Amino acid sequence: MTAISTEVVLSVRGIEKSYGKQHVLCGVDLDVHRGEVVCLIGASGSGKTSLLRCMNLLMQPDQGEILIEGAPLFRCKGTERLKLSSRQVSAVRLKTGMVFQNFNLFPHRTAVENIIEAPLVVKKVPRAEAEAQARELLTRMGLPDAGHKYLSQLSGGQQQRIAIARELAMQPTIMLFDEPTSALDPELEGDVLAAIRQLAAEGMTMVIVTHEIGFAYELADRMVFMDQGVVATSGPPRELLLADANPRLAAFVGRFTEQARLLGPLAAPAAAPPTTSPNKG
Repeated sequence: MTAISTEVVLSVRGIEKSYGKQHVLCGVDLDVHRGEVVCLIGASGSGKTSLLRCMNLLMQPDQGEILIEGAPLFRCKGTERLKLSSRQVSAVRLKTGMVFQNFNLFPHRTAVENIIEAPLVVKKVPRAEAEAQARELLTRMGLPDAGHKYLSQLSGGQQQRIAIARELAMQPTIMLFDEPTSALDPELEGDVLAAIRQLAAEGMTMVIVTHEIGFAYELADRMVFMDQGVVATSGPPRELLLADANPRLAAFVGRFTEQARLLGPLAAPAAAPPTTSPNKG
């Protein structure tokens, strides 16, 4: 794991979001530093996916402020509202890559065609350069021979790695993952998790919503436990999961915590217990 910078890449302040009378985010504050891997955990309905989607305005907050590398993406405080043009919003959003649960790839295009779409259209990269970069990214994802294949010829795990490559092609500052293995059978998760581990080793800044507590325990620099629309507690995984300071967190990760205690709070990440999913969501 690479060193974490003191530089804040992503900052959210006082983020609120409601659906009718349901208040899903209740004034969330969170900073993510360059090179840091932050895993958001919590029960279904705790607000973690809503927060992730607010981070790049896939979901519009009701109140609060979002900055990416110091550039404001959203600000609404009382009657004060930041007004950005669609071009300005797009320029800031380009700094984030978003990987979804269900891949969101084009089924009628090959792996390479999926990866080069945004560089060609948005960044106006020459096709030969975009295709060379796509093949390099496929090799990094462990799929050197998949470039010409369509989605129907690929497993779910392979498709998810292509989705990761597609986002990396835009050279984002930060990667956002929304339950990247939840649509996969257990035997297909391993390669996707390995690809994310490799990104962490390369120093990519990441925010990951996950139900894979063992994976978060191993990979995260910081785990953030969300409960009822707020950040209930956060900290380094081995301290957070073994401290029992928050009863809601203790209940959520109970079986994993019992396994982890056998290793002790200073156990090396490589010795983390098997992945456990206490509550998928």
